Amino acid sequence: MKLQMRENSVTFNGEVREPMGNTTLAGDLDLNGQSLLRIISGLKLAVVPAELVNQKVMLSGRVKANQNEVEFKDSTFQLGQNKLMGDLSLAMGLPSNIRANLRADSMDLNWHPACSASKAGDKSKSAEKSKSATPWNGNLIDTSAAASVNADVKLALKRFVCGTHTFDELDVDLSLQDQQLELKQFKADMSGKGALNLTANLNLKGGISGNVKFGADKIAPEVLNPVLGEYLQAPLTASADLKMSGNSSQALVSSLNGKVAMRADKGTLCGISLKSFVETLRNLAQGQFSASAPQELNDFKVNADIEQGVARLTDFLIDTTDMTVNGEG
Repeated sequence: MKLQMRENSVTFNGEVREPMGNTTLAGDLDLNGQSLLRIISGLKLAVVPAELVNQKVMLSGRVKANQNEVEFKDSTFQLGQNKLMGDLSLAMGLPSNIRANLRADSMDLNWHPACSASKAGDKSKSAEKSKSATPWNGNLIDTSAAASVNADVKLALKRFVCGTHTFDELDVDLSLQDQQLELKQFKADMSGKGALNLTANLNLKGGISGNVKFGADKIAPEVLNPVLGEYLQAPLTASADLKMSGNSSQALVSSLNGKVAMRADKGTLCGISLKSFVETLRNLAQGQFSASAPQELNDFKVNADIEQGVARLTDFLIDTTDMTVNGEG
């Protein structure tokens, strides 16, 4: 069976049972939607985000479906130039159930405003906004959407681009069941800027509560924080093991308990002098950078315990050619 509308087509080879009743189908599906989203938007059949209207849609693979569930096996899903391959199933209901095991050679999301806003051309605007905005606020975090879906998702990307960040060998494995999110793995090579690893176990009922573990190996400081990258130019080894609970960003930060650690060996330190050290720490906390002559960094180490959002340094060291600062407290 083949349906054609302009440059859009749907081809199905398989069987359809009870077309006038409890319909089921199984077979090979091939959808080529060069202008499908534009037509759907024009006919107002659904709300299509502006950034997607001109993106082509393609789908091919083995499909099995009934009134409650659709399942794709060994399939290819394409939106614009981004192509995912693998298995995907969606069971309708409340909650709905999503299972996915997908992979891609490359995925570039810079067509999406959330990514394109962080590209180099908008970097200065983002920097100004971060300086003027309060980092944490009491606005409630809405986690109610987690009640409407259960999911098991595995995603493996050889290359992922969003804004100024490029990830190589990005692997994600997560499960969401009864509003309990388990991030079993988020592992990424930052394309020459180090490697990241993140795991989490969070309850999303009426807010966020749980545990997050983070690790970074030879990571560029600007990946962790753009302002930190202005001060420190040296590969970092970092780790964090944190517990939190709250329904706003302010509440989450105030509830933090755990440990954080950072270490760097050789590199360059900018914007810090012994004379203005306290002022420099204040600027860093406010997301601001004060330029000064760069210094050669011999050693940098920060270890801290965090209790109810307050960090206590257990070990602190900055060693440069011009100064050495160490201590705790």
